[in-house]
Parts: sequence; C-alpha cells; structure tokens
Amino acid sequence: MDERTDILLHKMGDIGQILMPNRERHQSLRGFEEHYTDIVDYIIRATYRIWEKKGLGLIYDHYHHGVKVWTSDGLMAGREAVIAASVQMQAAFPDLRLYGDEVIWSGDDDVGFHSSHRITW
Repeated sequence: MDERTDILLHKMGDIGQILMPNRERHQSLRGFEEHYTDIVDYIIRATYRIWEKKGLGLIYDHYHHGVKVWTSDGLMAGREAVIAASVQMQAAFPDLRLYGDEVIWSGDDDVGFHSSHRITW
C-alpha cells in the first residue's frame, strides 16, 4: 500500500479527496516537494508523515523554528518544544492516531504561508 492510499484509508469524511493520487498541482508551491498539489495537501500529508508514520525528524523541515502551537494544554513555542512534546506523546501512547483536517491558511510561496489545522486524536 502506498502512502496516499494509506492516508485515504485513515481519513474521515471527504478530506481524502484532496489526497487522490496523480492530481496536478494547483498552486506553484515553489520550494516544496513536487508531489504536493496545494498548501492543504501539504499540511495534511505532512501531518500524516510526521505523526502517523512517526517521522518526527520531518518537523525540522516542515515547521518554522519559532512555530507557535496551541494545544489543549496551552501555547507551545518553538520547534524544539514541539519535538520534545511529540517524543513524550509517542512514548506514552505508541498506538495513538492523529488525524489532521480543517486546514485554514494564508500567504503564498513568495511571502510564505501561515496555517492552522485541527488534529483529532
């Protein structure tokens, strides 16, 4: 099973439609890997690769060093804090599933992107 098929099988609702294989790119996304079709696809698949596939090292490539993440525990500031919390979460709950959806975003590949999305456990 390839990554996209795996994602589709784990997504709820119609969010999987943006992850269909062989879709053409809808935004230029200069500097992004070629397989991402738009910023929403990037956010959902990056979330999947980091949390579902346990690729925590991808946080260094996908998160700004000064990222601010709001959780039920409050504000987490900085990429290193996100990684530390993620390692703790995966150690405590190795079978935990995290599903990204409800992406909101602004920006472009010239000025950068600012995004937010819900993660359901």
